Amino acid sequence: MSEEPTRTTALIDVSDLPLEDLRNLDSAPLRRVLECLLGGNGEPVAGFNSAA
Repeated sequence: MSEEPTRTTALIDVSDLPLEDLRNLDSAPLRRVLECLLGGNGEPVAGFNSAA
């Protein structure tokens, strides 16, 4: 019986960093998420503010 891969979800506060800087991080999963969050004009299409 094979096990399903374990997935981890993380919330990272990057509100003080420009999206262009985040794209340059060496993380393929993070780059894919950022690409999904960007619209055709380069503006974020989803986002939220949170207080812990």
